[in-house]
Amino acid sequence: MKKQACIIFTVFVIFAFFSCKTTGGSLTRPDKALLTQITAEVKLGFSGISKTEFTWQKAGTGVHSSAAAVKGFEISARIKINGDYSLLNGKAQEVSAYLTSKGFIASELNISEIAGGYKKDNLVCLIITQTDPGSDNYATLTVKCGQLE
Repeated sequence: MKKQACIIFTVFVIFAFFSCKTTGGSLTRPDKALLTQITAEVKLGFSGISKTEFTWQKAGTGVHSSAAAVKGFEISARIKINGDYSLLNGKAQEVSAYLTSKGFIASELNISEIAGGYKKDNLVCLIITQTDPGSDNYATLTVKCGQLE
């Protein structure tokens, strides 16, 4: 009887592991799942999800600032703008609206001319817009998400 219980338990553990892995269960990171959702919602031809690291300002400014190195994931899209930034800005606003609708709050410490930061619990995201320095024809929209430790 003991041997049967051990075998049944082992089979259950193996099944649970493969179920989570193949169905995107608890083994899926929330930052990666969020980027998958953004890719589906904001139609822009984002790249595949790739690993990244970025800096997140946690508190203060200047010499009194506290920053964290965040390991996470990113997606990006190259946008043809031909000197007109309305498409780039519009898509960045779509991503921002999506994050806000999911309960994220803008982080004043992580806002600059080219980036907007959003936070929900320990999940953080940066929306970054960059122009191609060699041309007025293209720009890049990048979304980076990760978990603060």
